[in-house]
Amino acid sequence: MALEWYSISRHAPVAQWIERRRPKAGVGGSNPSRGTNKHCFMKIDFIIPNDNQMHRFCVVCSADGVKQVKDGSQTKYRCGVCKTLNERAIYFDNHKSWIDSQKELWHESSGVFVRNNQGKYLFYKRTEWPFSLTVPSGHVDTGESPEAAAKRELQEETGISGDLILLGSAEVNGDSCSAGADYHLWHAFIMDFYKDKSKVVISEEGKKALWLSLDEAQEQGLVFVVDYIIKKYIDELTT
Repeated sequence: MALEWYSISRHAPVAQWIERRRPKAGVGGSNPSRGTNKHCFMKIDFIIPNDNQMHRFCVVCSADGVKQVKDGSQTKYRCGVCKTLNERAIYFDNHKSWIDSQKELWHESSGVFVRNNQGKYLFYKRTEWPFSLTVPSGHVDTGESPEAAAKRELQEETGISGDLILLGSAEVNGDSCSAGADYHLWHAFIMDFYKDKSKVVISEEGKKALWLSLDEAQEQGLVFVVDYIIKKYIDELTT
């Protein structure tokens, strides 16, 4: 797919009109691990502000100023205008983002497959939508390289640091995130971790660390993009 690159981060924002299909008010996603849910493939129907500030919009009524709240152990978003509690918001900050020729919102992300000496990988269950198993990962910030983002997210989420090897990069359609994008340019890295795995502590973005084989992780249910990357790079991950 040929991409038209538009920065819509707070570092170099532009105002763009794009359309969005509205989800039903207050309805959560269904089966997010498959990338199909009532919040998928939203197209924005309001002007993106270009005032260099962070904005968080409601997925139901498009109102600005949605608040991030805790619903038990899960992170969700409450709109003060339509009063709905949703698993997603549409927000713009310093994440690297753009709009393609089909007017779809894209984010760029990096993730790390951490492998121990038994050939098992580090996973954890997300506390932010989609609420499934994932690997340490997150959005690439404006001006940040994919590898730097991967190292930052790995350190922030697990306390682990080390050298990474790039598995590859892929444009993923259906990788819906809590920040409102349904398309991601995803960079996958791998690292070997031979230290005491019992000392790995997951940040508030997830629940406890799980060391699983790839088959075990797939049986428990993965977020869409991690399942996609495993299938795409299965040979590299199992050698």
